[in-house]
Amino acid sequence: MMSTAQAVSTRRRLSPGVLVIRMLALFSVSGSLVFCFLVLSPLGAFRVEIALDSSASGTSQMFFATSESDFSEDRSRSQRVVVGSNQLAFVGNPIRETVGSSLRWDPLDEPAMMEIASVEVRGFLLGEKYDPAEVLRPSLDVSEVLTDGNVAMIQTLSNDGQMIVDVDVESLYRGHIFAIIAASLIGGLVASLAGAWVWLAGRRSGRSSMPAGLDWRAFVVVALGTSIVISLTWGLVAS
Repeated sequence: MMSTAQAVSTRRRLSPGVLVIRMLALFSVSGSLVFCFLVLSPLGAFRVEIALDSSASGTSQMFFATSESDFSEDRSRSQRVVVGSNQLAFVGNPIRETVGSSLRWDPLDEPAMMEIASVEVRGFLLGEKYDPAEVLRPSLDVSEVLTDGNVAMIQTLSNDGQMIVDVDVESLYRGHIFAIIAASLIGGLVASLAGAWVWLAGRRSGRSSMPAGLDWRAFVVVALGTSIVISLTWGLVAS
């Protein structure tokens, strides 16, 4: 026979208030995990991509800043260029302030002829493609941009050629973050509804609650699993 204290405890566990609290907890935890996964994994990487052919090898560098007078090494990303076809991806990182409204591209640290097939800005649920001849503006030791069919041609005249990229990266990054936030909210909502369904199903079958400590163990397992998946996906991208 269930004692009075046990009966009161069971009613509390089955009360609508407990259900709401659990749904809010699941919503917060699940939404946060989805947000962290999307921000930290390749799936949520915000990047400027340039497809090109080069006559020489070297290093290409993209500078991100809030104005054309504020470029610095700390706010830049570099990619190795080989002779022939290249697909460069300069990943923006708001922590390192590499997401700004101004872009400067140093195509190569060697004199070379380059054919640029495309310039794209990509992020989570985001993809904007630009005509290289329209967004690339020579700044220092780079020839004028010439077009030949579907490609734009430039010549770097020294080891410090520079071009301004006329793309509003800052507004595109805001759209990227809004999409991640929306996906996180949807993920949290789905998790909270699924948790409520499991809770109600357990109530109907007579299981009043999960074993003590299961919520925290599940959280730790999911958090560790998320970290492992993020590491593996970056490893696959880098390989």
